[in-house]
Amino acid sequence: MPFITEEIWQSVAPTIGKGGDTIMLSELPQPDHDQIDTDAIADIEWLKQVIVGVRNIRGEMNISPAKKLAVLLNNGDEQDKRRFEQNRQFLIALAKLDSITWLDEGSEIPMSATQLAGKMEVLVPMAGLIDK
Repeated sequence: MPFITEEIWQSVAPTIGKGGDTIMLSELPQPDHDQIDTDAIADIEWLKQVIVGVRNIRGEMNISPAKKLAVLLNNGDEQDKRRFEQNRQFLIALAKLDSITWLDEGSEIPMSATQLAGKMEVLVPMAGLIDK
């Protein structure tokens, strides 16, 4: 791979205004901190917290990773609701869910295993999943 990378560098470097004898002696690119999207990073961190919460419940309750689950979200703020709506399909695919539902305030919460993602609760109803 280093030979292929060097060959590509020798072809591309002059077209982007970079010089030098070899890529090995070239300066590393520096990040532009003004281009960092902190909102996108926060959204991804939220998504990861919810997925890890579901996976933790699976592990603690001995639920197969292949089993599709119905998940409920509760006690989140408006930011959580926005992230939920924007990332619903990612959550279903990445956490292997059958469905994911936002509980309205005052809704009855079934017997569930719970994990927190910030202040929001990630609930997996246990009905039909474990043998009492």
